[in-house]
Amino acid sequence: PYWRADPAIAAGEHRASLSPSALLPILLLAALIIWFGLFPEPLISLSQDAAVGLIDPGNYITSVFPKEITP
Repeated sequence: PYWRADPAIAAGEHRASLSPSALLPILLLAALIIWFGLFPEPLISLSQDAAVGLIDPGNYITSVFPKEITP
């Protein structure tokens, strides 16, 4: 049947395990997801500031093209 145990595992052979260097990115990403799930305020604030910058690009335009250009 489909749900039969793998003969190699049943014979006592072990499956390959992940090295700590392979687990590190997974753990860091999981920690970041949990952090932003528990404390979303900084991410929301950053997103709102970015949205304001996209809606009103006046500050960007004045920083790139100043009113007075001095050589």
